Amino acid sequence: MVIRDEGYVKFQQDRVEAAPLQEVLWQGLEAARDVLYRAGLVGMYADGIGFGNVSWLEPGFLAGVESGVGDGLLLRTTGSGQASGQGLGQASGQGLGHRSGQGSGHRSGQASTAESTQGADRAFVPFIISGTQTGNRAQLDGRYYVRVLSVHAPANALRCEGPIDASSESMTHAAVYAADPNIGCVLHVHHLEHWRRLLHQVPTTAAEVAYGTPAMAQEVSRLFLETELRKEGVFAMAGHEEGLVSFGATPKEALERLRAWGVLPVYAKSA
Repeated sequence: MVIRDEGYVKFQQDRVEAAPLQEVLWQGLEAARDVLYRAGLVGMYADGIGFGNVSWLEPGFLAGVESGVGDGLLLRTTGSGQASGQGLGQASGQGLGHRSGQGSGHRSGQASTAESTQGADRAFVPFIISGTQTGNRAQLDGRYYVRVLSVHAPANALRCEGPIDASSESMTHAAVYAADPNIGCVLHVHHLEHWRRLLHQVPTTAAEVAYGTPAMAQEVSRLFLETELRKEGVFAMAGHEEGLVSFGATPKEALERLRAWGVLPVYAKSA
C-alpha cells in the first residue's frame, strides 16, 4: 500500500480571515490553471487528495530589481524603492519584518506601507496562490484563492489573508519569486511519466528534501545559484513524486515553458 505524502501543509500558517478575493486578483491566473486542469496536470488522485497549485504576483505590485533573503524573510527589492507598489499595499505593510534602511542593520519593529517605500528598502511582494486541497475543483473563484503576505523560512511560518488556507507549496513558490525579480508566475504540476523523464534532465532538487518545507525553499535557491534554472524555466522535485515546477514573467510564459519541455501538450489552449 502506497502512503501518499501529498497536499498536507507543513508550515505554521497565520491566516487572517477575509472575504473572497476580487476577480481582478485571480482571473488571469485562473485562466492558466484551467489549461493545466484540462491537461490533467492539476487535479485529484483516486484517494481524494488534490494536487497542483498556481500563483502569481499580486496585480498592482511592482516586480523588483533585486531579490534575496534578509533575516530569513524571502524578499524582493525595487530600484525605485517602491517595494510594495500600488493598490493593496495596506495588506503587505503589516508584520512583514522588512528591513528599514540600507546597510544600517536595523530591523524595524513595525512595517508600514509608507516605510516600505522609502529608500531602497527590502520588502516582501505579496502573491496570490490557490488554496490548499483545491485540485479537485474544475474551476476556482475568489473563494479558493488567498493572498500570501509574508514567508519566514527559518521559522517555517507563513502569513496570509483570504477565505481559505494557502497551498502547501506556498513556501516553494515564495522561494522562486525571491530568486528572480523577473518572475511573475509559478505553476506546480504533477505528472508521473514526465516527472520520471525530466528527473536530472532539468534542474532537480535533492531526493531527501520534502515539499513545502524550509529545506525545499533552500533547495530552490541553490538551483538558481548553481544551475541554469533561470534559462530552463522548469525544475523537478526528486523528493516529491510527480512534482514539476515552471515559472515565467507571465502565466503564458510559464505555460510555454511546460510546453517546451513536453509536459503540456502542444494542442492545449494557452491562457
